[in-house]
Amino acid sequence: MNKIFAVLLIITSLSANAQKPLYLNKPQSGKASFYGKKFEGRKTASGEIFSNANLTAAHRTYPFNSIVRVTVKENRRYVYVRINDRGPFVRGRIIDLTDAATVGLDFKHAGTEDVEVRLCEEIQLTAEMEANFNSGAWHDALGNSTALKGKSVSVAVVLSLEHALYIASDLYDDPELHDVAVKSIVIGKITRYIIVIHNIADDMQLKKYIALLYSRGYVNAKKY
Repeated sequence: MNKIFAVLLIITSLSANAQKPLYLNKPQSGKASFYGKKFEGRKTASGEIFSNANLTAAHRTYPFNSIVRVTVKENRRYVYVRINDRGPFVRGRIIDLTDAATVGLDFKHAGTEDVEVRLCEEIQLTAEMEANFNSGAWHDALGNSTALKGKSVSVAVVLSLEHALYIASDLYDDPELHDVAVKSIVIGKITRYIIVIHNIADDMQLKKYIALLYSRGYVNAKKY
C-alpha cells in the first residue's frame, strides 16, 4: 500500500466518525483527578515543563506523547490529551489531568470524576506529510493545502502534530465545524500546532462557534 495513502486512510478513518477513532485498547475505567497549582512550571516525568493550560495528562503506563481520549461517564464529554507524565499513584485513580482538560470535561465533583480512558492508534506520518504540516502553511484535516476564508476561531494550540490531527479530525466530522485547518507555529523556539475553524460568515456566527466549541470541551476557543 502506498505510504501516503495509508496515512490518509488512518486520518480519514478518524474523520469518518469522531465517536469511533482507532483505539489500541478497551476502555479503562476509573477515577480521573487533576493536578494542583503547585505543579505549574515543574518538570514532568518526560522532562517537559508542566503547564495547566495544556491538554496533557499523567498515566502510569501509556507511552509518553501517546494520545488518549478521556470520556466522563456521567455527561459523555470527552477530550483528547497527550501523555507527558507518570501517575496518579492513588488506588482507583487512572489518570491525572490539567486544568484545561478538566474544564473541558466539565468536572462536577470535587477532586475526581468517573471516566473511561482509551489509548489512540498512533498516526504514522510519512516524512513528506510531516514536512507539509511543519511548513508553516495551512492544511486541512486530511493534509490538503488550504487557505483561511472568512472569520476564524482558534480552537487549541498543542505541542504534538499527532495531537493536533486527532483534534482536527474530531472537529472535521461535525458538519457545523467542518472547515478545519492546522499549521505549525514557532513560539520561543518551540514548534506548536494551532487548530482553527474558518469560513465563518460574521461576528454573530463567530460567537456561536466559540460557544459551541466551549460546550464540546475546547475551552480555549477564541477569535483568531
